[in-house]
Amino acid sequence: MNEKIDVASVGLPDPPTNVQAENGPQAGTLLVSWTPVTNQPKPPSRAAVHSYLIYADGKNIAQVPSAT
Repeated sequence: MNEKIDVASVGLPDPPTNVQAENGPQAGTLLVSWTPVTNQPKPPSRAAVHSYLIYADGKNIAQVPSAT
């Protein structure tokens, strides 16, 4: 049996763009925002973006579900 099978690369999503940080509403805080990822991988990839991890000084300090 000879059948041609095409496999599409699912890859990883692009990183967020337009990342911005400004003084937060309280002393010692920052407000971080960005444009969310628009090129989500197609199933069966498990690389789709469901949340974002925020890092400061190389340490994960927060996980948020959206871009603001």
